[in-house]
Amino acid sequence: GELYVGGRFEYAGGILANRIAKWSPIAGIEMYSPDNRFNFFPNPVSSQLSFSFPETENYFLTIKNTLGETILIKSVTEKEFSVDVKDFPSGIYFVTVTDDPAISGARMKNVAVKKFVKM
Repeated sequence: GELYVGGRFEYAGGILANRIAKWSPIAGIEMYSPDNRFNFFPNPVSSQLSFSFPETENYFLTIKNTLGETILIKSVTEKEFSVDVKDFPSGIYFVTVTDDPAISGARMKNVAVKKFVKM
């Protein structure tokens, strides 16, 4: 069976967002982003993690491990790009994408968080 829970969640690194989480005994916890700000593939990944965004905007991308340690911070302006993760240790990582506060001049908003597995 699967369990869906909605509410305000705190993610690795102290990011708070309203989301829906799905738990299943096979996949663990999956976070759902209401606006699908981005997609990435493959998942699980061994070397190159490819990202795609629905439109070209200024994004702020952060990758953190399960301890909340920041592994990568990247300002993104491309609609499609790849990140080399071959040197990341195997494990679970969280990708957070927000509007870039340095460019938008506003507090981070439109948060989307997704999980990937590095093999």
